Amino acid sequence: MLEILFSRFKGAKGSILQGDHYVFHNNGTLEIPVAQKDSSGTYACVAGNKLGKVQNEVQLEIKEPTMIIKQPEYKMVQRNGQVSFECTIKYDPTLIPTVTWLKDSGELSNDERFIVGKYNLTIMNVTDKDGGTYTCLVNTTLDSVSASAVLTVVDRPDPPFDLELTDKQERSVQLTWVPGDDNNSPITKYIIEYEDAMHEPGIWHYHMDVLGIQTTVQLKLSPYVKYSFRVIAVNEIGKSQPSDPSERYLTESAKPDENPTVIQGNGSEPDKLVIMWEPLKRIQSNGPGLRYQVSWRQKDVDDEWTSVPAANVSKYIVSGTPTFVPYEIKVQALNDLGFAPEPSTAIGYSGEDLPMVAPENLEVHVVNSTLAKVRWDPVPLNLVRGHLRGYNTMSRRPDGYLSNSESEAVDGHFQRDATGAGTTRGAAAAADNDPELSGEKTGTKSHREEDAADDRPCPCAAGGSHFGTAVLAGNGTAFPSAISEAQPALTSLPAGDPGSWSTFPDPEGMGRLQMGNVPPPRLGVIIPLIFTTP
Repeated sequence: MLEILFSRFKGAKGSILQGDHYVFHNNGTLEIPVAQKDSSGTYACVAGNKLGKVQNEVQLEIKEPTMIIKQPEYKMVQRNGQVSFECTIKYDPTLIPTVTWLKDSGELSNDERFIVGKYNLTIMNVTDKDGGTYTCLVNTTLDSVSASAVLTVVDRPDPPFDLELTDKQERSVQLTWVPGDDNNSPITKYIIEYEDAMHEPGIWHYHMDVLGIQTTVQLKLSPYVKYSFRVIAVNEIGKSQPSDPSERYLTESAKPDENPTVIQGNGSEPDKLVIMWEPLKRIQSNGPGLRYQVSWRQKDVDDEWTSVPAANVSKYIVSGTPTFVPYEIKVQALNDLGFAPEPSTAIGYSGEDLPMVAPENLEVHVVNSTLAKVRWDPVPLNLVRGHLRGYNTMSRRPDGYLSNSESEAVDGHFQRDATGAGTTRGAAAAADNDPELSGEKTGTKSHREEDAADDRPCPCAAGGSHFGTAVLAGNGTAFPSAISEAQPALTSLPAGDPGSWSTFPDPEGMGRLQMGNVPPPRLGVIIPLIFTTP
């Protein structure tokens, strides 16, 4: 009977092989299912029977397996772009690997756009034909491995074509088109544009969007427009070129459907009312001869409407109006076929003028050496002759140091700290309807100082501070003001005195305080007043 034994030698010492790590086949074959690095060595096969035995030896050397540790990955690239696939490998240092790139299981074309590196493949100026499956194949004298990835070439869609207009109605039409190639990126939407060849030839306007799965849409139209349409496809990459234009379709004329918007009434001068509006667009005219009918009447007065025609403009000026009174205003569109629906009514005001009086009953209460409170009676609204935007407060000290503040304290109260450089040691108040001051919030106690090129601290000590106080009304127009009897001694100073201050009308409406020996203003002067703190 034949007996076969396998031995493994480490150096001069051998041992009989046995255990689950080995498989012994009946034909005398030894199998090692999972060879490890330490499986290397000399193996001996001994076969014997009663007549004798024979031995054969074989040397086994174990190598590290070849592996792709960075496989190529799926790529999506836009046409004319650049893309790279990586194929990083690990192999036994005693072996020499070769790396080959395949496309769709075939060899790469001989094209200088394909650049093969040690561990990568780069494709320049990608074309549609470059799309497909790329395989990295690694061979050694002992083993072979491979990995693959897909390249998808995408681009903006091709433009739609074969546009057709059907079901033509007075205010609608059906538009149909054939989609262009989506270039491997699904179309997400279509943009419909129109041209009005009658009024704006060559200019294309946005009309609407539709979903990318649609190829037919019902379009709403306006009268008196010579339409032509085009379609633009959109995907994640971008927009297609516009399609060729459709045939032209001229809609019938009709009365205007809409009236102007943003109706306003303001006064540029005390005896004028300027009516302004946002005119209709050309496509809203609905017919030839677009124009407007402007109507107005004084609010809360039993007057008839005054109506005048106006050309296709955006403003009409009414002269001879009372100062700052409310008006009801309407602007109605019409064309050669008739009027638009009845317009809504807006409220506007005729022009403003300077306030008629200054604030009265001005009171200055000295809290301490660094703080003074100023109070006055608000000007009645019917005497403001405009939108009350607040009061101007001003102060001065005998050495000519000036301070000008704007206060929106329309309730007649204002309080300031009077210590340090650039602070107030007295006050004046002015009712102001200057449009330049309308940015502040009504009812606050905020102020802004405008000092006359001097930020010196107050040179006065407690008990010896000097203050000047008066009231201004309007845009720099000054009026005399009553002063509280509770204040200490009051003294007027002549104009031009180093400690005096004055103002005059500001043509720019900024309400600035001026200092020095100046001519009397057009409508009045400030009365400079002095008192001494206790």
